[in-house]
Amino acid sequence: MVDLKLKLQYTKLENSYDNRSKNPKAYNSDTFESYSGNFQNTSIFEFGGVHAVTYGFDMAQTRQKAVNAEGEEDLLRPHSKGLDAGFFIQDEYSITDSVSLTPVLRYSYYDRKPQTNNNALYGLESQHDSKLTPGITLTFSPTDNFSAYASVQSGYRPPMLDELYTSINYSDGWMHSVVLPNSKVKPEESVNVEVGINANLKNLAVADDRLSVKAAVFRDKVKNLIVAGPTGDYDVTDGGMVLYYSIDNVGSALKTGFEASADYYIGDFDLHASYGYLYAKNEETGEKLADVTPQQFMFRAGYTYKPWDFNAWYRLRAYKGGTSGESGEYKTYAGFATHAVGFEWTPKVAGFADFAVNFAVDNVTNAKYQYLNGGYGTARTFRTWVSAQF
Repeated sequence: MVDLKLKLQYTKLENSYDNRSKNPKAYNSDTFESYSGNFQNTSIFEFGGVHAVTYGFDMAQTRQKAVNAEGEEDLLRPHSKGLDAGFFIQDEYSITDSVSLTPVLRYSYYDRKPQTNNNALYGLESQHDSKLTPGITLTFSPTDNFSAYASVQSGYRPPMLDELYTSINYSDGWMHSVVLPNSKVKPEESVNVEVGINANLKNLAVADDRLSVKAAVFRDKVKNLIVAGPTGDYDVTDGGMVLYYSIDNVGSALKTGFEASADYYIGDFDLHASYGYLYAKNEETGEKLADVTPQQFMFRAGYTYKPWDFNAWYRLRAYKGGTSGESGEYKTYAGFATHAVGFEWTPKVAGFADFAVNFAVDNVTNAKYQYLNGGYGTARTFRTWVSAQF
């Protein structure tokens, strides 16, 4: 009846931009902090079958603030804070050895507050709301190695702090782009229908090899989809043209797609591949939603030197081009691919902790590309991160 799990997490992220060698005011720095926790318990009992009831709550407090070159509050990312909390319960009900039914119910609450010295002057408003979201999944597992499922889930996504309060001023020659904050963005509400399969196979080509396959088709009907796009307003000044953008809601959107992935382990090698197809349209206008990448493919190959617990890997990510609504015009961008290499070292100290040391180089070739929203991709990036589980 008691299987308690408690998770706590603290995250801090600092970013800065400094171009004061060319412009004394070209500097800003922002800080993001998050405190989050999750508590849950699982109770197992029999009543017309086996029930595994999991229930609990989670909560996250986020804060962000920014300063400009003068050390004053930077209103492009004003001081703000957010609270997210929820209670949940689910019952994994094993009707027979091969059939299970899992109803789930969640209550979510959120609160967003700007904390500038004069919120009204800058048009920044607080908002809060809550929602009860049910769901249910039917699973059929005729063998230990195969299962199929069908689910209907309702979703609820509140707007993030950046989607409510952040503004951007960007100049490219005579063209100026201004992103305006919109404190009236509504939460997304969705109904998701999904059908999928899972398979785990062993000893296919050689002894002890393993293959895991997952595939699913889905249909998401989203109310108040949060999107970024042009407002339709513009100004012409002596310095050029000014175009205005903002975050807003699409009243009703429909997303349909297919996802598949495979993981194969043979000897000291591991191979991973995934593919995703997504089509999204505005149901009010019947038009395809711009800025949605229609197809993505990933391939990753690794080799583990087990005496050292050391895994080296290579990864390819490919994105199909498509239509974008950048600058208020529909443009077509070509697809692109990026390459990455890295390693993971996972030493274990018996009876104390499991460590993981990671290093990666993303976009090894320093390829230049643009996403469908018109934004440029990141240049070659070096990343390292360390974790420990006690």
